[in-house]
Amino acid sequence: MAVQHPAFMLNWDPGNAATLGETPYPDGYNLLPKNRIGHCHCKNAVKSGDKYDWAPVGKGVVDWVRQFKALKSDSYHFAVSLETHWRGAGTPEASTRESWAGMKEALQKAKAL
Repeated sequence: MAVQHPAFMLNWDPGNAATLGETPYPDGYNLLPKNRIGHCHCKNAVKSGDKYDWAPVGKGVVDWVRQFKALKSDSYHFAVSLETHWRGAGTPEASTRESWAGMKEALQKAKAL
């Protein structure tokens, strides 16, 4: 990163990386300066034909268990926020609850919770 000030950090968003055709973990993550990650967004995506749609955490292409393990191993200690773009469970609340359940399960499997 060109700006080397410690207050200038990056947001890692594996879901967005996936929608651009990247393999977020490990490929995209391995390119990042780990000490510069200051925030992480948690959501998922699925590929449908040649495009991507949002999916609940735990049911898409992002390997959140391995990603959380890597963040923990790299001493990440900032926030991870659940992004609620997916709306497939009928209501916004039900969709958020399903994604939170997937996020919580991934955190537990990664021993990061």
